Amino acid sequence: MPTHPLLPPRQHHHHLRRQPNSIDDLLPAIANLHLSLLDLGIRKITFLHDTNSSFFINLYPYNLYRLRPEIPLGIALFQDYPFNFRDAFTTCVRYRNLFDVMVDAVVSALAVAGYETVPVVVTETGWPRASSAANEFEANAEYAEIYLWRLVKHLKSRMGTPLLREGRRE
Repeated sequence: MPTHPLLPPRQHHHHLRRQPNSIDDLLPAIANLHLSLLDLGIRKITFLHDTNSSFFINLYPYNLYRLRPEIPLGIALFQDYPFNFRDAFTTCVRYRNLFDVMVDAVVSALAVAGYETVPVVVTETGWPRASSAANEFEANAEYAEIYLWRLVKHLKSRMGTPLLREGRRE
């Protein structure tokens, strides 16, 4: 059994307490992704590759936003302001939203492992409408609606991510 499992839906909250410890230089957004892929097993990823299958992921930008205080709320919510971007120096691309950062982190980790042709599919994403924690005021219905509307707008644009233009690798 993996020590860093890729968690099924609704269990991702327990995973947040772990401190980042791995690929901070690749993409700071997902520090433990490389360990998760290794624990998942190269054999399973090889199976996906050999059977022309996709790698399914669940992304929760809110959780990463809460975990990394240096991430501006506007980037997590797809807000388009003149200076609302982050440069990834290792990949020489500019990110304007956290969703794309997280997708490209998975794409990059798979590429580093030698599986750049395995398609990545986001199966679940979202923003919480409420929280029982008093310090999580960003978990509210207004931000959840903003996230959803702007995500749909981003997906309808068919631009893809900086590393996957129009959904294809550059």
